[in-house]
Amino acid sequence: MEQPVQEDVLPTRWEVELEFVQSLANLNYLNYLAQNKYLDDLRFMSYLNYLYNYWSLPSNAKFLIYPNCLQILHLLLFSKDDYFKNHIVQREFADTFMNQMVENWQKDKI
Repeated sequence: MEQPVQEDVLPTRWEVELEFVQSLANLNYLNYLAQNKYLDDLRFMSYLNYLYNYWSLPSNAKFLIYPNCLQILHLLLFSKDDYFKNHIVQREFADTFMNQMVENWQKDKI
Protein backbone atom coordinates (compact mmCIF):
# COMPACT_ATOMS: atom_id res chain seq x y z
CA MET A 1 0.00 0.00 0.00
CA GLU A 2 1.31 3.39 -0.97
CA GLN A 3 1.99 5.91 1.80
CA PRO A 4 0.26 9.27 1.43
CA VAL A 5 2.63 12.06 0.50
CA GLN A 6 3.22 14.31 3.46
CA GLU A 7 3.48 17.88 2.37
CA ASP A 8 5.99 20.09 4.09
CA VAL A 9 4.03 22.28 6.40
CA LEU A 10 5.39 25.77 6.79
CA PRO A 11 5.29 27.35 10.22
CA THR A 12 2.61 29.94 10.84
CA ARG A 13 3.43 33.61 11.29
CA TRP A 14 2.63 33.18 15.00
CA GLU A 15 5.18 30.37 15.31
CA VAL A 16 7.85 32.32 13.41
CA GLU A 17 7.30 35.41 15.56
CA LEU A 18 7.34 33.35 18.76
CA GLU A 19 10.67 31.81 17.79
CA PHE A 20 12.14 35.13 16.68
CA VAL A 21 11.08 37.11 19.75
CA GLN A 22 12.61 34.43 21.97
CA SER A 23 15.83 34.48 19.96
CA LEU A 24 16.30 38.02 21.25
CA ALA A 25 17.06 36.52 24.67
CA ASN A 26 20.30 35.26 23.10
CA LEU A 27 22.80 38.05 23.71
CA ASN A 28 25.18 36.69 21.07
CA TYR A 29 22.43 36.97 18.47
CA LEU A 30 21.50 40.44 19.69
CA ASN A 31 25.14 41.47 19.43
CA TYR A 32 25.16 40.12 15.85
CA LEU A 33 22.07 42.17 14.99
CA ALA A 34 23.67 45.30 16.44
CA GLN A 35 26.99 44.77 14.68
CA ASN A 36 25.17 44.34 11.37
CA LYS A 37 23.19 47.58 11.88
CA TYR A 38 19.74 45.97 12.16
CA LEU A 39 19.10 48.01 15.30
CA ASP A 40 19.71 51.19 13.28
CA ASP A 41 16.93 50.33 10.82
CA LEU A 42 13.70 52.16 11.73
CA ARG A 43 11.57 49.49 10.06
CA PHE A 44 13.24 46.76 12.08
CA MET A 45 12.81 48.74 15.29
CA SER A 46 9.13 49.27 14.44
CA TYR A 47 8.81 45.51 14.02
CA LEU A 48 10.44 44.99 17.42
CA ASN A 49 7.95 47.46 18.90
CA TYR A 50 5.08 45.49 17.38
CA LEU A 51 6.54 42.26 18.81
CA TYR A 52 6.91 43.82 22.25
CA ASN A 53 3.32 45.05 22.29
CA TYR A 54 1.94 41.75 21.03
CA TRP A 55 3.98 39.33 23.15
CA SER A 56 3.62 41.43 26.31
CA LEU A 57 -0.08 40.65 26.41
CA PRO A 58 -0.65 38.00 29.10
CA SER A 59 -2.60 35.86 26.62
CA ASN A 60 0.50 35.68 24.42
CA ALA A 61 3.30 35.93 27.01
CA LYS A 62 2.23 32.64 28.56
CA PHE A 63 3.70 30.87 25.51
CA LEU A 64 7.19 32.33 25.97
CA ILE A 65 9.76 29.86 27.24
CA TYR A 66 12.34 32.65 27.63
CA PRO A 67 10.36 35.55 29.15
CA ASN A 68 13.52 37.61 29.59
CA CYS A 69 13.22 38.31 25.86
CA LEU A 70 10.50 40.83 26.78
CA GLN A 71 12.87 42.57 29.20
CA ILE A 72 15.50 42.75 26.50
CA LEU A 73 12.97 44.11 24.00
CA HIS A 74 11.99 46.72 26.57
CA LEU A 75 15.63 47.73 26.99
CA LEU A 76 16.10 47.95 23.21
CA LEU A 77 13.02 50.09 22.75
CA PHE A 78 12.81 52.23 25.86
CA SER A 79 16.20 52.57 27.56
CA LYS A 80 17.15 56.16 28.30
CA ASP A 81 19.14 57.70 25.45
CA ASP A 82 19.15 54.31 23.67
CA TYR A 83 21.87 53.20 26.10
CA PHE A 84 21.25 49.47 25.74
CA LYS A 85 20.81 49.61 21.97
CA ASN A 86 24.02 51.60 21.55
CA HIS A 87 26.10 49.39 23.83
CA ILE A 88 24.93 45.89 22.90
CA VAL A 89 27.05 46.25 19.75
CA GLN A 90 30.13 45.88 21.98
CA ARG A 91 31.05 42.26 22.58
CA GLU A 92 32.27 42.99 26.14
CA PHE A 93 28.95 44.65 27.04
CA ALA A 94 26.97 41.69 25.68
CA ASP A 95 29.16 39.24 27.63
CA THR A 96 28.85 41.24 30.86
CA PHE A 97 25.10 41.54 30.45
CA MET A 98 24.80 37.80 29.83
CA ASN A 99 26.88 37.02 32.93
CA GLN A 100 24.63 39.27 35.01
CA MET A 101 21.53 37.52 33.66
CA VAL A 102 22.99 34.11 34.56
CA GLU A 103 23.87 35.33 38.06
CA ASN A 104 20.30 36.56 38.53
CA TRP A 105 18.91 33.20 37.36
CA GLN A 106 21.17 31.39 39.81
CA LYS A 107 20.02 33.61 42.68
CA ASP A 108 16.40 32.94 41.80
CA LYS A 109 16.98 29.16 41.91
CA ILE A 110 18.56 29.24 45.38
